[in-house]
Amino acid sequence: MRSRVFTVVGLTFLATFALLWLRLPRRLASFPPWTSSGPPQPELTAPNPLDPSVLHNNLTNHAVTCLLDEAKHDFDAILARQSRSLEDAVIHHVLLPFWALVLSTIQACTREALSFDSSLIGMAVHDGRIVLTEGCSAMAWQQRAIVGMMASFVADLPDMDLAFNVHDEPRVLVPHGDLSWLVAKAKDVSMPAATTTTVARPLVSFSPRLANISDGMNFLPSATTCFSHYAHQSVWLPSRLSCPPDSPVWLLEEQPVVVVARDDDAGSYTLGKLGFVFNATAFSDICLTPSLRQMYSFFNWPNTFNVVHDLFPIFSQSKISSFQDILYLSPWYWDSKVNYTIERDVDWANKDNRMYWQGSTMGGFSHDGRWWR
Repeated sequence: MRSRVFTVVGLTFLATFALLWLRLPRRLASFPPWTSSGPPQPELTAPNPLDPSVLHNNLTNHAVTCLLDEAKHDFDAILARQSRSLEDAVIHHVLLPFWALVLSTIQACTREALSFDSSLIGMAVHDGRIVLTEGCSAMAWQQRAIVGMMASFVADLPDMDLAFNVHDEPRVLVPHGDLSWLVAKAKDVSMPAATTTTVARPLVSFSPRLANISDGMNFLPSATTCFSHYAHQSVWLPSRLSCPPDSPVWLLEEQPVVVVARDDDAGSYTLGKLGFVFNATAFSDICLTPSLRQMYSFFNWPNTFNVVHDLFPIFSQSKISSFQDILYLSPWYWDSKVNYTIERDVDWANKDNRMYWQGSTMGGFSHDGRWWR
């Protein structure tokens, strides 16, 4: 059952990229001239969070009861508007900026990423088969797992090169001005051009193989690399580069965490004095919470942090809200690195009415006795 779920979700994400590959124009010259007085300010995050005043005014019951009712209402709304076809499902805001790039640029970025020791696994798809897998020989299990995850749908993919991140940490972080420009161009130019194309059936076949993808024997070399390496040091500054300039995260003063927390835009995601979270999307947006600089150790001592500030199509297993990696399901679980034994589980009716948290570190760097952070 779990393998089937991984296959379906994996198909959705890679089909999304394939559909984008198909629909993007081959040449920039095919677009109308791009003119703008400056980068527009698109919606780079989820829609506006729920108005907390509405929840406050309806607190005839306990806050948790109110939030449970709201969650059920939201869930029912999601079910009502869920996708009924693959084309509906693959339209995702994560891929929106890529619509501003032509295919040759996207492939050139992949080529550059795979040309150096950038902790990436490269895979070449030709004629519906994975014909080449390279990079990170120490992660052979991950290469094998990704090939297995793609086995059921690789025959439906176009010829292209793919780059998969082997680190837990994300890799793509585009500055806000560039990201705004890309999103605005995608919405105003590229996507309208794709929907008004003279081609009657644009999804019948994929574009011909590009000249700058691998030959199936080796990935083409590149003379440059755009990756910057930040190991064992603070990464708070680069991690917030995509945040809007007027967001709370751009506070420059060095303050104790208690003082900095007062500048968090907690009203956009918490409710009441106890801080019940009512908007998970806003709660996970680092641009609204400058106190994360001192509360979340990832920003202080990541074990690895190799990032690129151009829009590279890199598939990663996880990311923070400010990053632009393309998410895919972790091969760690697909490859059964962590097993679930159903016989050892307890039936729901027999579970105790209590909750606890259990977790572990994901790999990091400690200095001067600060391992506890």
